[in-house]
Amino acid sequence: MNTEWNEAAIKAKATEALAEKADAKVTSVSVSDSTAKITLRYGYSEATATIYTPSDAAAQWTAHIESTKLGSTTVSGSDMKYSEAPDIQKAMADGYSAIWAAKTEVDATKALEDSKAALLKVVQDYVKFLADTVYNKGEATVIGDKSYTVSETDYNTAVTAITGAENVAKVLNAYSTMLSAQTSKQPPYLTKTEAKAATYTETGNHEYYTCSVCQKVFKDAAGTQETTVEAETIAKLTRPSSGGSSSRGDCDPSYAVTAPSTKNGDVTVSPKNASKGDRVTITVTPDKGYELDKLTVKGASGNKLKLTVKGNGKYTFPMPGSKVTVSAESVEEQAASIFADVPAGAYYAKAVEWAVKKGITNGLADGTFGVNNTCTRGQSVTFLYRAYQGK
Repeated sequence: MNTEWNEAAIKAKATEALAEKADAKVTSVSVSDSTAKITLRYGYSEATATIYTPSDAAAQWTAHIESTKLGSTTVSGSDMKYSEAPDIQKAMADGYSAIWAAKTEVDATKALEDSKAALLKVVQDYVKFLADTVYNKGEATVIGDKSYTVSETDYNTAVTAITGAENVAKVLNAYSTMLSAQTSKQPPYLTKTEAKAATYTETGNHEYYTCSVCQKVFKDAAGTQETTVEAETIAKLTRPSSGGSSSRGDCDPSYAVTAPSTKNGDVTVSPKNASKGDRVTITVTPDKGYELDKLTVKGASGNKLKLTVKGNGKYTFPMPGSKVTVSAESVEEQAASIFADVPAGAYYAKAVEWAVKKGITNGLADGTFGVNNTCTRGQSVTFLYRAYQGK
């Protein structure tokens, strides 16, 4: 709102305009959409004057600005709206100043049309500057996460459309059209590093891509899986310290298969060094009275390898491209139950086994111990007697 048209200013202008009447005083002011009516009293007489206010033209200027969508359209490659560009902001503000300075409807209408033309020119200049920047004489230009390579033909077409546009919408559309034909959704300047196998003298690496703009490293050519050079580096190979098959050369190295000593049994592997793809055999021999409980084979990264059971304590697996560690755990064998109703793992199984060995009980005729039966007085006496006699 232009403060020039507040009530105090209107009264001052009215007093100045009608000062030919001595001692004239402003008695009332009424403001409509586009005019201000002032009533003055001098002596016993009254006079009225009407002063124009350009509120209608100002409202049209506001509507025009909104119609351009400069306040809702984002400049490509940034979070800034076009209306936030300093030159465009100034053109909008200058338009309001020019309109509110108008003293007549004719002046206000002219100010409105001049302001529209001035805003269009400022937007054209700003967008052409953007087009020039992106074109960069045919060189690739990075804006945000996109790369643009604009041909001279596309650039000239866009500039012609921008400078000849009759409204702001056509200016923005010309620039958008130029960019859409060149947009790459992949991060620009990704340089591929080829995969390389590690040797005994040099580290290797997985395939990866490096962005020359942000210096980030990616697993894929699309630049969607970020990684690091360290994560993609493969350590040098380690030569076997002793025994087993030796290296077949840097192109077909062998890796150690380690089987640390284990309690309650023995674990052997053959061969102790193998190349990737070779079949390795594990033989597990538990001590007497023990049985294998768990057998685990892990690669260098801690991943478990799948085993094939061959029987008689033998297992095999294909050698990966890394060293392997074999571990085994053996536990005491579970004795077979003497009676059908006495599980081998039951808490009373050993007590029942002892009683049978001592001849204290032989169980029932049907081959059960009668776990859930009530012990009769006669059975109790018999058990005690046999235990006392040492049978």
